[in-house]
Amino acid sequence: SNIYYICEAISMSLATEKEFKNIHEFIERRLGGRKPASDEELNQLIQEYMDQTNTMLEAQEPLTEETAEDVFDWLELAGRARSKKVQRRYLEKAKELEPKNLDVLSALLFLDKRAYHEYLPDVERLLALGKEDLRERKIYQQSVGDFYQVLETRPYIRLMHMYMFLLQQCMMLRKAIAVGKEILKLNCSDNLGVRYTLMHLYVYMEDEYNALKLMRQFKEADDTAGFQLPLALLYFQEGKSEEAKGVLKRLSTTYRGFRSFLKDAAELRLLDESEYIDEYQLYTESELVSCYQENLFLWDSRQEFFQWARKAMTPPRKKKEQTTT
Repeated sequence: SNIYYICEAISMSLATEKEFKNIHEFIERRLGGRKPASDEELNQLIQEYMDQTNTMLEAQEPLTEETAEDVFDWLELAGRARSKKVQRRYLEKAKELEPKNLDVLSALLFLDKRAYHEYLPDVERLLALGKEDLRERKIYQQSVGDFYQVLETRPYIRLMHMYMFLLQQCMMLRKAIAVGKEILKLNCSDNLGVRYTLMHLYVYMEDEYNALKLMRQFKEADDTAGFQLPLALLYFQEGKSEEAKGVLKRLSTTYRGFRSFLKDAAELRLLDESEYIDEYQLYTESELVSCYQENLFLWDSRQEFFQWARKAMTPPRKKKEQTTT
């Protein structure tokens, strides 16, 4: 399910975050708390850390229960565990170290397989807990706009992303839109790609005003499938055929394999979960397929649009001139 892929993305980013945390602590120790005097000094310290780390890695013991030291280690072990029982044990170890860590608490929550709507009350409770914790630590307000750049606020924004996904799966679309807008307010750079989900939600609601407003907000990405494909559908739904054709032509120019994608979508070939794409290349058919599969709430009932789009993108055949005998 999509929850699996989101959880996988979280575990991958945690390894990077541990590295950032270690670098930050190393620099703080070396400088005694003062800030680097220049970019050159900072780069020298980072290089020193990397050299030291590489030497340590050669002699380092493999990560096991005996060598685990911090929350990141226990989360990594949990990610490797082959049974839920062992995963839970490792996550409980992590929880002992940081009882309010949202990555740990949400990992424990999603160990239990439930219907999407059954997760909602617990996710809402965890978000309230996380917000209160960040405010007590004077981190919440000063991080607004940069939640994914600040390591302490990343778990909160990740859980909000999961909350938006759950609301979307439950077709609680107005609530999902409100959460999406809040995420973009907290995290302006939108590292998680929430803007694309929000675009699909606006199109589902046939809200052209907010869809176009969102595209203007992220103008640097307005040629991407996540914006252009739902925009073409929006124009089609509004009866603006020429505008829809214009968007389709732009997509055909920008994306390799666009016609092949339209054919598969029109013939419902992209609904097979075994064909789910979790990695894609930009401006290729794989990105179009990923855009479709990540937003099935919108696309799985739009076969008519794709059938129309195929015809709209097929140039009319030239009539053969009749030859006179």
